[in-house]
Amino acid sequence: VEAIVKHLGAAFARIWTVGDGGTVLTLRASAGLYTHLDGDHSRVPIGMYKIGKIAEERRPHLTNDVPSDPRVSDKEWAAREGMVAFAGYPLLIEKRLLGVLAMFSRTPLPQESLEALHLVADRVALVIDQKRAQERLQEREAQLAEAQRIAGVGSWEWEMGHDQVTWSDELYRIYGMEPQSEPLTFDSYLAKVIPDDRDRVRAVIFHAVRDGGEFDFVERIARPDGEVRLLHTRGQTVSGRSGEIVRLVGTCQDVTEQQAIADREMELAREQALRMHAEHEEKRSALLAEVSRSLASTLDYEATLRNVAHLVVPDVADWCTIDVLGEDGQSYRVVTAHPDPEKEKLAEELERKYPGSQNSEYGVPKVLRTGEAELATTIPRELLEQSATNEEHLRLLLDLDLRSYIIVPLQARERTLGAITFVREESSGSYEEVDLEFAMELARRAALALDNARLYRDARRAREQTGRILESITDAFFSLDRQWRFAFVNDQAERLLQRGRDELLGRSIWEELPGSLGASLREQYQQAAASNTTVQIEEYHPPLGAWLEIRMYPSPDGLSVYLHDVTDNRIAEAAARERDEQFRFLADSIPQQVWVTRADGYHEYYNRRWYEYTGTEAGDARGSGWADLVHPDDLEEANLRWARSLETGEPYSVEYRFRSADGVYRWFLGRAMPQRGADGEIVRWFGTLTDIQDQKEGENERDRLIAELDLERTRLQHIFQEAPAFIATLRGPDHVFETANPMYLQLVGHRDLLGKPVAEALPELVGQGFIDLLDGVLESGEPFLGREVEILLQREAGGDAERRFLDFVYQ
Repeated sequence: VEAIVKHLGAAFARIWTVGDGGTVLTLRASAGLYTHLDGDHSRVPIGMYKIGKIAEERRPHLTNDVPSDPRVSDKEWAAREGMVAFAGYPLLIEKRLLGVLAMFSRTPLPQESLEALHLVADRVALVIDQKRAQERLQEREAQLAEAQRIAGVGSWEWEMGHDQVTWSDELYRIYGMEPQSEPLTFDSYLAKVIPDDRDRVRAVIFHAVRDGGEFDFVERIARPDGEVRLLHTRGQTVSGRSGEIVRLVGTCQDVTEQQAIADREMELAREQALRMHAEHEEKRSALLAEVSRSLASTLDYEATLRNVAHLVVPDVADWCTIDVLGEDGQSYRVVTAHPDPEKEKLAEELERKYPGSQNSEYGVPKVLRTGEAELATTIPRELLEQSATNEEHLRLLLDLDLRSYIIVPLQARERTLGAITFVREESSGSYEEVDLEFAMELARRAALALDNARLYRDARRAREQTGRILESITDAFFSLDRQWRFAFVNDQAERLLQRGRDELLGRSIWEELPGSLGASLREQYQQAAASNTTVQIEEYHPPLGAWLEIRMYPSPDGLSVYLHDVTDNRIAEAAARERDEQFRFLADSIPQQVWVTRADGYHEYYNRRWYEYTGTEAGDARGSGWADLVHPDDLEEANLRWARSLETGEPYSVEYRFRSADGVYRWFLGRAMPQRGADGEIVRWFGTLTDIQDQKEGENERDRLIAELDLERTRLQHIFQEAPAFIATLRGPDHVFETANPMYLQLVGHRDLLGKPVAEALPELVGQGFIDLLDGVLESGEPFLGREVEILLQREAGGDAERRFLDFVYQ
């Protein structure tokens, strides 16, 4: 303004600028007649007076006749001071109003003065704008420095061409140095990074220099006093005009305390997860033990399966149903369990009204058909709507409040015996893979018990059938155990030996029948047992005054003896007593051992039970030391499965023999599940070891019993085929032939009998009363004994009937 007064002959000149609010002009400079900055015109509202009007209209106001100018309000002042001319210019930058420049003159202003004043106004506007920008920059830098100090964040820049590294004051403080205390280069910065991190940091930065873009990394630095701090650095590349990268800029934050807090939180979370996992596994182990005790308590498998369903409700499931395949191959429901009896009635109503298709593509029918487990983490309404056949069906399904389910097959000896279903309601959450593992283990135990019960039932049925056959034959039969004691005596043997079975069973044949056994006969008995070969002899039996054909069949249990009266051409079929088998189900489960590894599989924790079992000291088995305790024959498979789980993230499950503190190997089931962080990455593995030694031994014993049962069945079939009597078995009210031994087939001329009713296979019997006798025996359950009954039989189909006299038994 002083230059305007001096060079343009102004009486005085002034500059106003717009304040922060944008509504008032504030006087900033004044020269000439008036130099003060206060007074009436120190603050002028935009739109008022001549100065405010210039700002509002944003265009100059020029006059060489001040006394006549309507915008000059104080005419007396103008006349008194001799003011002739006035020029006012808005100060604009790109249409932004910055202020107003104005001057009064006692002489008219020529055109060249106005043009010069216009240029001055533009220059003043530019200077004001630059000044304000500089002030804003300084303010922002001050704010940034304060923000960096508060947040512990520093900024940096690397000018690659001059290898000059610039740090903010806060970054110097982060490094434990006085602000701007020393100039920096890339190498001097890198020297402050601890050696273990230096190569990695250099590689990240050089990679960014090569490819461009943003980058970040974590580094550890050593302060001058030796303290190590953890820093998180972020940066990005800046390219020059030709596209090459010329510098890197970024920020750096000290995260030492944050990392320590995060580590503590992670450790607390790990301990809590471990505790919850151990409690969960212990609770489930206790439940499995209780289930095993229930399964082993009785051979009534339907009763035990009902107990199992009620044991798992409500801790494992809100609903539990068990379906079993019957002998006809059709499934039937054994139990539906729920804490609320009304809900059970609702489920039974649903099953009764809408039983579902055996060919369904989901649910129990699919699991029974495929033998594969099915897990549904959620049951969408759309699935229920697709399943429902009508509105009532959908209403019943919705009333069950289903959310998630697991269906697991009951399998034993590679056969599917049934399926067990676990269902959770909306309030109980969803099932996951870890729940499927537990469900499969429970189903495996239930299936083993079901299979054992059915094996025992089949053995009992075979024994009962054998007893009925041996009682029904017309030959005398008895069996002896390995101590020569009577184990079985049929009715014909009682008659032949003239002794009741109550007098003979459990007693020695040498003591009870000394008069019936000569020296040679006793020698034959002993020879058959010692040589394990069948012996057949004929001996005269004084008590009956008859010659008997005696056949002796040795077996692991002793000797089976048939006595056949050859005088009357009658033979007796012998049957060996089937030794009673007892099946044990070893289901006691010891508390599990727990272990934890890092994401890379490094074992870093074992619980107390693990150390008690192995006898090792804390730290002995960290890392891969556990492998020294695995049986050498099982180690390769255990390592392969562990490596696969580490690679894929799949649950780990393996069986291997594990050495105890006393050097004894026991079978264990090892399992592990991954724990994932918020980003989905695995952060650690939780594992358990379950002692399954008893289970393994139980399976071996079962296999042995099955083999013995098969051997016994083979022996009985051999006895049946070789028996010197006419024997056949019939089925159902039509009396359909199921089996017939060679003697029987010879009796009827080797006709095709099997699978045909008696009336069709032997039509000559129709009208002779024998079919009526069979009907009576089937209805009453009482046997019929015929002695020397006349019968007309064809020796061949369509041939003449021959009269024969037979003793026979229908039973």
